[in-house]
Amino acid sequence: MMLFFVFLVGIILAVFQDFKRREIDDWLNLFLFLSGILFLLYGYLFFGSSFSIVSFGFFCFGMFLISILFYYGRFFSGGDAKLLFALGPYFYSFSLVDSFISLGYFLVLLFFSGAAYGLSYIIFLTVRDFKSVQGSVSKNEYLFKSKIAFVLFLAFVFMGFFNVRFIFLAPLVYVFLLLVILGKSLESVSLTRSVSSSVLVEGDWIVGDISFRGRKIKSSWEGLNREDIALLKNYRGKIKVKDGIQFSPAFLIAFVLYFFLDNLLAILF
Repeated sequence: MMLFFVFLVGIILAVFQDFKRREIDDWLNLFLFLSGILFLLYGYLFFGSSFSIVSFGFFCFGMFLISILFYYGRFFSGGDAKLLFALGPYFYSFSLVDSFISLGYFLVLLFFSGAAYGLSYIIFLTVRDFKSVQGSVSKNEYLFKSKIAFVLFLAFVFMGFFNVRFIFLAPLVYVFLLLVILGKSLESVSLTRSVSSSVLVEGDWIVGDISFRGRKIKSSWEGLNREDIALLKNYRGKIKVKDGIQFSPAFLIAFVLYFFLDNLLAILF
């Protein structure tokens, strides 16, 4: 229970940092990870809890690979990937298989939470910036009329003759397209801001390449690094930066759900 509250407070702090500065401090992730290790060692030394350095090492290596996979697969930003790794000790048990099952259970909750949160955030931005989004949507509505979407729709309808479930999936092609159009429209209206070089931070994703003092800084999903920021320090113009949707609240929702559902299953079974 104590470890749950330590991690809960840590995730809440991560959410505050993410919304305030659009980054999660490394010290916070390190604190959570080390706190988890200390808790495991405390339980082992004073209460005889199961703990194996070899097993824990393999689990950490697996967590590292999963975090890297999500980062380079562009599911997570760097801060989110580090936060996932930092939560590792919470899901560890003596059995390596049980540890990965617990982690997998959390990841399922995380992606469902992320989908629900992301959809809610998109709806909120669409309502808030409705007038501005309208014009941008008209520029992207060609996607709704694409031949690929129509072919996919017909394919689902055709497969419905073999399994009726596919009939219900067919409209989701256009629902998905609508979300893509809204996402592209919001990116240019609600998720882009112009800032001065003095407020740039590592990981900021600039809109378009910038040529300055004989060097070209390319727009990249990985964002600006320290060297780029140092170079742009004397850049006088405004710089357009893309703002993604902060994913840290999904961690908070999934973590709370995991705790209560896990305890509910323990009571029932």
